[in-house]
Amino acid sequence: MADPRIAVVGMEELPALTAWRLRQAGYDAVALVDVRRLDFLRLAGEFDFCHAVFPTPYFKWVRPLRARGVGFVAHWIGTDLYHVKTQPLARLLFRTAAPRIAAHIADAPWLVEDLARWGIDAALVPTVSGRMDEAGPLPMPDKFAVMAYVPDDRRNFYGWPTVRAVAEAYPDVQVHVVGGDGDGDAPTNVVFHGLTDEMDPIYRAASALIRPTVHDGLSQMVLEALIRGRQVVWSREFPECVYAATTDEFVRAVGALRADCPFNDAGALLAAEQYSPPAAVESLKNVYSRLLSESGK
Repeated sequence: MADPRIAVVGMEELPALTAWRLRQAGYDAVALVDVRRLDFLRLAGEFDFCHAVFPTPYFKWVRPLRARGVGFVAHWIGTDLYHVKTQPLARLLFRTAAPRIAAHIADAPWLVEDLARWGIDAALVPTVSGRMDEAGPLPMPDKFAVMAYVPDDRRNFYGWPTVRAVAEAYPDVQVHVVGGDGDGDAPTNVVFHGLTDEMDPIYRAASALIRPTVHDGLSQMVLEALIRGRQVVWSREFPECVYAATTDEFVRAVGALRADCPFNDAGALLAAEQYSPPAAVESLKNVYSRLLSESGK
């Protein structure tokens, strides 16, 4: 199998992004999107591997895919593992599928550690968005402002109460929210940008990213903010970011940055050196090289 064919499935833009990175690694990868349930097995069965980014909805297909000689690669990004931890049905499907999964990938070190507690050996492969390919430092805005990601359908999971508390604590600080349009209950200093691909103007306008999530993988937005030199306050401990666990801690952290918010030189260097697109491509290549070697192909 000199050039395996890989079908990539999953959530939102991630199948297309991962298929692109796999093609950069030299593999024949195709993103399967908007595939009807009845057509999935037929289409995926034409490939050598099915690579599922956010794998939980696809565990029911692992057995029939394997019967067709298709290896299943589970690519964990954060919320998927949270579902396995908290939802009995997801946990049952995972335990049933696990012995037949060819390889596990996780996009953050803490997900690798979590999977290890379940007896799963996962390779670390950072998810690096297309917005990282040409990204670099941006000058800081003249006036301090923050940004956050809050989709309308998962406001609490992404910490809207904390984002709102920050906005209320500092009415002179503009808060740029992407991912949703809000429901009319926001303070007047909150600006909703909805779902948008035009992120650079928002990164230019913001001095810091706040990310008070319940659970997280390696956030692409965190990396995008770091490589542009932005400060990051995150509910996850991560190099060159400010850690905050509670709403009060987020409010205090933003208050400190409001008083003094320098360009994040160390964060920009970290993102450029350790979380670059070439690093992601090489990590994917290592996973599939091992799979091919183990299969003797």
